[in-house]
Amino acid sequence: MRVKPNALVGIGIWVLYVVIITVVSKINGVPYDEIGDSTSNLLRGAVISLAIGGLIIAGLSAWMGWFGAAMHDQYRIRAWWMLIAPALVVVAIGGNLVFTDWGNVGAAFLLAALALAITVGFAEEFVCRGMLLVGLRGSFQEVVAWALSCVLFGLMHAANILMGAPAAGTVGQIVSSALAGSTYYLLRRYFGSLIPAMILHGLFDLSIFVQSHSGSEGTLLVLLDWPAGIIATIAALVVALRNGQGTQGVLRQGCLRARACGCLTSDERWACSRRSVLSSRGAHRPAVQRSHYPVARSTQVVGTRQVGPWPRAQLRARSPHRARRGPSVGSQKHGSSRSARCLRQDVLAMTGPTARSRSLLASQ
Repeated sequence: MRVKPNALVGIGIWVLYVVIITVVSKINGVPYDEIGDSTSNLLRGAVISLAIGGLIIAGLSAWMGWFGAAMHDQYRIRAWWMLIAPALVVVAIGGNLVFTDWGNVGAAFLLAALALAITVGFAEEFVCRGMLLVGLRGSFQEVVAWALSCVLFGLMHAANILMGAPAAGTVGQIVSSALAGSTYYLLRRYFGSLIPAMILHGLFDLSIFVQSHSGSEGTLLVLLDWPAGIIATIAALVVALRNGQGTQGVLRQGCLRARACGCLTSDERWACSRRSVLSSRGAHRPAVQRSHYPVARSTQVVGTRQVGPWPRAQLRARSPHRARRGPSVGSQKHGSSRSARCLRQDVLAMTGPTARSRSLLASQ
C-alpha cells in the first residue's frame, strides 16, 4: 500500500467525495425536488455527479492500494439473524415496484433509473462501507469504525440542503440513512463482499424514484425501512463487538487489520489462517494491547513480549525435521536467528509443543 489506512485519510476521502458530487450537482443546476421529474433531470441531477465522484474515488483507491480491502472482507460472520434487516428492505423494494404505475414510466426514464441504481450503489457504498471503513479500521476498533461509518453516511445526505432540499425532510433522511448504513454493513460482513450491499442500495433508490415518477400512491411497505434500520443497528452492534471477544477474537482482529492494509506476506497470511490453533491450545493469555494499525508486520503485544509475525517456517518448527534446519530464509527476513528463535519459542508456548520439540528448540 502506498498509503497506510487511518481515520484521517478515510474521512478525507469521504469529504472529497461529498465536495465532488455537491459541486457537480450545483454546476448542472437541477433542483433537488425536480431530479425525478424527467429523464434529463435524473441524469444531470444525480447520475452524472455520482458517476464522476465514484470514478474519482475508485481511481484514487487503486493508486493508494485500498481497492481490494474496500471491496472485500477476508473473514465473514454467518448468522441468519444478520439477514433480517436486509430482508425487510427487499420487501419494501418489492412493495414499491409492485404498486408502481408502469404505464407512466417510459423506457428512457427506466434506463436512467437503472443507471442511477448502478452509480449510487457503487459510489456511496464504495466510499462509506469501503474506503471510509478501511480508514477507520486503521485507527479504531471495529465497533467504532462501524458506528462512525454509519453516522458519516447519514451526514453525507446533508449536502442535499445545498441543492435545494427542505431542511426538515433532510433531517429525517439523515437519520434513516444512518440506520440503513447498518443494513449494508451487515451484508458486507455476511458475504465478505461489498457487491451485495451495492445491489440492495441501488435497487432501493431505483424503486423510490420509479414509484415517485409514476405518480402512484406510496404504500406503507416503504416504512419498513425504519424498523429494518433499527434491527440492523442492533445486529451490527453485536457483530462489531464480536471482533474483540476473547483471545481468538483478538488474534482474528489482528489478522483482519493486517490483511486490510496489505502488509502481510504469503507466509503471514497462512499464519493468520492458523489463528484457531494458536488460541485453542494455549492457556489463558494476558489481554492484548492493541497498537495503532497499520503496522509494518502483523504484530501484537502480549504482556511484555511481542508475538508475531508468524512465518510458515516458524509455525511449523514444531516438526523435528524442520526444527533441526535452523532459521529459514523467511525467518531471516524478519530478523536475526536469535530473534527468530525467540519468536518460535513464543509461538510454541501458545501451541503447547511436545518435549521433543522443546529440546530441539533449546539446542538451536
